[in-house]
Amino acid sequence: MAISQVGAWEAMELAVERAGINGIGIVSVIRNTHSGIAAYFPLMTVTRDKIGITMTNTLPAVVPTFRTETRLDTNPPSVAAPTGKHPPCELDMTTTVVSGGEVYISHLLSNPLPKDWVVDKERRPITDPIQATKTGLYLLLGAGPRE
Repeated sequence: MAISQVGAWEAMELAVERAGINGIGIVSVIRNTHSGIAAYFPLMTVTRDKIGITMTNTLPAVVPTFRTETRLDTNPPSVAAPTGKHPPCELDMTTTVVSGGEVYISHLLSNPLPKDWVVDKERRPITDPIQATKTGLYLLLGAGPRE
């Protein structure tokens, strides 16, 4: 078990070390959830001429299409690859319409949410970020609320 950012950092360091010896380094951290900005960890590899990939698990917060209860984690992937003289190629994404971080920022700024980000158990849009944080169901990419 590890503190999220520390565990992710140590795992990536170990993966890079193993990749230098074996050509590939795969490391798993148990009981480690959201580790902040996921892109940080794959970017650790590009200065060493390696491709970095990370994924993490989260608590179920995603409602599948046509369902009304959470069943899935967001499992956000992040990838970084060196490109020679150019800036690295990066992908850091969520598998939902919006990340939890964006909902939290909306809460801090007292901004309402767009109607296609989060729904309630009846699949009605939630625009209040406080309610979304407490009881909201995040929609999968490409799955808007069905009326």
